[in-house]
Amino acid sequence: QTCALPISAVSKQLVRSLIEQEKNLRRAGRGSRATIQKLNDLLDKEITKSSALDLIALAKSQARYVGFAIENANKKGKTLSNEEGIVLRSLKDEISPLLSKLRVLVQNDPLLKTLVPDLENVETNISAVTAKVQLTETKIIDEITSRLMSRHNLDDSLRPELEKAIDVAMRDTQMVYAVFGQLSHANDPLLNMLRDR
Repeated sequence: QTCALPISAVSKQLVRSLIEQEKNLRRAGRGSRATIQKLNDLLDKEITKSSALDLIALAKSQARYVGFAIENANKKGKTLSNEEGIVLRSLKDEISPLLSKLRVLVQNDPLLKTLVPDLENVETNISAVTAKVQLTETKIIDEITSRLMSRHNLDDSLRPELEKAIDVAMRDTQMVYAVFGQLSHANDPLLNMLRDR
């Protein structure tokens, strides 16, 4: 029984072969400029394809990770952890726009056009995950707001402002953790001990 290599592995092997072939042609002083240029063009396409496949695989993995995190958060009635929030934000704000740009680029390229269905599938998965997160966060913010309003006897007119403040606080906290990490990750033993407080 033979084990088929994933297309990304085949693409990377092809890139290595093309690089080696070009080096050999240059070293031997053989091959016309046109042949070497053709090899370089093919090499560029394969590197692009390999990079695109890696980006698609990363996006699929992150979308799956956040999807599972959402399911767990919904079961427990909690928000996403800081790490999960960071992955989600990266998926929404960085990877998704890159995938959209990549899809536009590969649609007009016969060699890369085969990636379009995978790109569209991943973009659909990211949109679904983002919608689920929004629904979960809205529900949790509503619960937190209701508890705070009840505990402090606040007027209903303050509800929208309180919801905005909670939303901003959640996003700010995720940003701080994304940039600076958590106390439990600190190298300083005194800071590390503060995590339990």
